[in-house]
Amino acid sequence: MFSKSAASWSMGRRMAVWYAASAAVLLLVGTTTLYLAVASALEAEGDELLDDAAVSLDKLKPGSGGRPTRDDWPGDDYRVRTATGEVIASSPEADDRLPPGLVAGAGGSTIGPPPAAG
Repeated sequence: MFSKSAASWSMGRRMAVWYAASAAVLLLVGTTTLYLAVASALEAEGDELLDDAAVSLDKLKPGSGGRPTRDDWPGDDYRVRTATGEVIASSPEADDRLPPGLVAGAGGSTIGPPPAAG
């Protein structure tokens, strides 16, 4: 019933099959090329970001016990605290521009509802 040979297909049917097949191949080649280009660009960008992070960490030498200096930070104001909240390094402007209550846990402030009046 559906076992017609290729020779018995009409010219219009053969052209439609060739059109569909060539369109599918072109779409496959185009999307594959686009995917490979985008993937390689994203990989290169990720490698660049990791290299920048490694360079900045290498400058700080976190395991050496040295304290960061003003030149180690790109911002003007910084304040470095330990897990207990003790300030171990800060810029001279940090006390003026960064109030202790700006960061939760700094200066006794906490995140959550205000304490009950009583």
